[in-house]
Amino acid sequence: MACCGTSMPNACGTRRAIAAAADTEFGRSLWIIVVAGAFVTCWFKTITKKHLLEYGFPSSHSTGAISIGLFLLELLNRQWPVFKGASMEQDDIMRLAVQCSIWLYMAVLPFSRIYCGMHGLLDVTAGSLIGVVVYQFWLHAWPAVDAWVLSADPAVPFVLACTCICLLVLHPRGHDGSPGIANRPAY
Repeated sequence: MACCGTSMPNACGTRRAIAAAADTEFGRSLWIIVVAGAFVTCWFKTITKKHLLEYGFPSSHSTGAISIGLFLLELLNRQWPVFKGASMEQDDIMRLAVQCSIWLYMAVLPFSRIYCGMHGLLDVTAGSLIGVVVYQFWLHAWPAVDAWVLSADPAVPFVLACTCICLLVLHPRGHDGSPGIANRPAY
C-alpha cells in the first residue's frame, strides 16, 4: 500500500521523523523539557543539601529520561497515529518498534543509575516523578506560554528578562572543588 505518496513502506515513517525534527516547535518544546527538568532537579538537590555529593537526590538522569521519553511518545502519537484496521501493516509494526524503543529507554536509564550504584531507589523514583510533572507542564501549560511568547505583546521582553534574572538568582551554585571541574586555568 502506498504511504505518503510513495510505494516504499518505510518512507512514510522516515518522512514523519524528518518533518518532526525540522519543526521549530519541536526544538522549543524539547528545550523547555530538558531545561525545566535540569533546573528543578538542581533546585531539589540544593534544598536537600545533596548537591555537595557527586550524585544526589533526585536523579537528574531519571528526570530527563522520563520527561523526554513521554515527550517523544506524545510526538509519536501526534505525528504517526495508530492504524485502527483489522491487520497490522509494515508501517504499524515500525511505529510499534519505535514506541517500544522509547519505553525501553525510559526503563533502562533509571534502572542503570541504580545498577551502577549512582542512585538509590528513592532518588530514581523522585527523579521519575519530577520527569512526569515536567512533561505534564509541557503538555498542559506550555502551549499557552509559547503562544504568548511568540505574540506581539510588548510586555514579553520585559517579563522574559525578569524571569531569566529570577531563575539565575534561584539557580543553585556548585561548591568549591567540584570533582568534575578543574579549579585552575588550562595551560
